[in-house]
Amino acid sequence: MQPASEVLGPVPTLRPGAVHVWYYDLDGPWPADADAAGCLDPGEQARADRLMRDQDRSRFRAAHCAVRHLVAGYLDCAPADLLITRDCAHCGDPKHGKPGMATPDGARVEVNASHSDALGALAVALPGRLLGLDVEFRRPNVNWAGILPAPLRAEPAADGFAQWTKLEAVAKAAGTGIVKMPTLADPDEPGWAPATLADGDAPWQVRSLWAPDGYAAALAADAVPADVQLRWHR
Repeated sequence: MQPASEVLGPVPTLRPGAVHVWYYDLDGPWPADADAAGCLDPGEQARADRLMRDQDRSRFRAAHCAVRHLVAGYLDCAPADLLITRDCAHCGDPKHGKPGMATPDGARVEVNASHSDALGALAVALPGRLLGLDVEFRRPNVNWAGILPAPLRAEPAADGFAQWTKLEAVAKAAGTGIVKMPTLADPDEPGWAPATLADGDAPWQVRSLWAPDGYAAALAADAVPADVQLRWHR
């Protein structure tokens, strides 16, 4: 179910406590090759070039160009000027860990991106809010009994992707990856559920999001956002 606060429409102002979630079609008519060449940094270009299939390279470039264009709009800079940062929750080494984006002078917003098959997604908030976002293409014949932790296995098979995106979103918000399966509590009426990664940790908050047909999506944050707005980047 899509709450009334989650709407599709024009780009709004990013306000304190709010989260904007953008969807974009990775098989759409953009970006042109010239845009990708001028937008992505050498590391992104090299990662795209290492992919074997033309479709995978095209979708990778589209996903990264979309993120750069959207974040540049919030930070009022050129997409190519954005720097990719890293924050490792384990050791603080800037060479790996949870990715972020900032301008050369340090201006930033909190971001987290995900893509699966032909769908890309980006969550954006003002600094001070930690986010995790996951989208998954609903593939057939997934053995969720062998993937999901025991408390979630009783859910109907059709909900396996909804449960998995919640787990992934929490791990991405924490910046840990799924080295330990999060524990999900029952959701409240709007759909937010407390989730913990270890005993005694302050709970994250996670909920399923509306997603295009054939996909599942979930958003996690360190506190329930004041507002969540869904947008399409065309």
